[in-house]
Amino acid sequence: MLSLIVLFSFSHLSGIRLFGMDLFDLLNFVTTYLLLPLVGLAFTLFAGWMLCRRITQSELSQSLVLYYLWRFCLRYLAPWQSGSFL
Repeated sequence: MLSLIVLFSFSHLSGIRLFGMDLFDLLNFVTTYLLLPLVGLAFTLFAGWMLCRRITQSELSQSLVLYYLWRFCLRYLAPWQSGSFL
């Protein structure tokens, strides 16, 4: 349905403007500036706090020092950075 809105925003619906943008620009803004940071934040929260240490450590197969550095960054720095874009 959204793809049809984007398609018609170049022809039949080209005169419709919301918040000073046409429909294509509005959907582009929503996906770029809202959805991408929210999905990144959700991923970092899930991977950092919900996945157990055994699963992530076996998948990464790094030394313990690098693994704990990665885990610290994923838990504390990445959500803060992802949230700063919102």
